[in-house]
Amino acid sequence: MAKVGVVVRASNQEVQKIVSGLIDWCASRQDELIFEADSAFLPEKGAKVSNLETLAKDCDPIVTLGGDGTLISVARFAALTGSRLLGVNFGTLGFLTEVAPDELLTCLEGALSSRADFETRSLIQVEVLRAGQSVFSSLSINDAVIQNGLRSGLIDLDVFIRDIPVMRFRADGLICATPTGSTAYSLAAGGSIIHPALSAIMLTPICAHALTIRPLVLPAGSHDKILVKIPTQKSKAVLAVDGQLYFDLLPGDEVVVLPSAKSVKIARSPSKSYFEILRTKLNWGVANRSN
Repeated sequence: MAKVGVVVRASNQEVQKIVSGLIDWCASRQDELIFEADSAFLPEKGAKVSNLETLAKDCDPIVTLGGDGTLISVARFAALTGSRLLGVNFGTLGFLTEVAPDELLTCLEGALSSRADFETRSLIQVEVLRAGQSVFSSLSINDAVIQNGLRSGLIDLDVFIRDIPVMRFRADGLICATPTGSTAYSLAAGGSIIHPALSAIMLTPICAHALTIRPLVLPAGSHDKILVKIPTQKSKAVLAVDGQLYFDLLPGDEVVVLPSAKSVKIARSPSKSYFEILRTKLNWGVANRSN
């Protein structure tokens, strides 16, 4: 008997129909269905619930019903336990949540019988050092962004790679993105698309105040440490991890970004390739013409 986790971040009639079908399907197989306690929709009777951390420990796979943000929030926990993710898109973009609602049961059956196609996505480890002591640490599947904590204004940043000084630049901020995150904020800021199978980290300055500052793709080996120092300055800076976790930075703080040994497996759609998703979701490689 398998334990299947469910995280619901959308609540409409279609979601309720999908959840009802999932309950009946798991009951017919005698599989146990466990919902995240904070889900937007829960069955009225008999639902087993758990917090997200425990859900990631006890369940494999975990089905997410929502958008990319839902899957990302679960991925940081699933990476610690090895639980696989099956993201069903009920959001606006659906770039990571590849599975369509009508594909859910087929993909889930494949996952439970070890026949489904899962893609391994790399993560980065982000840590903030203050006076040499760790004051913040988190995994990230998308990106770690250092930016001005105020509404406007530039900040100065010193960047080191393997403790070698690389550059000091003035900008609105800096994005440290995984290949998965290369199609998110980094892409909007002018970064390149990196195929998720590659081991790499992209540094993408945000509106740098110099024409010579350009995005930089780096190898993601075990010794490829990226260090960003916050010089003494009046402006405030903030660290954003996956656009979901925030930490206020002080002058003198150091942000360390390392490739993580952890990874997460995300279900691939049985009907769409990675490049088809690029074309349909981002209009990548689509000719801008009417005929």
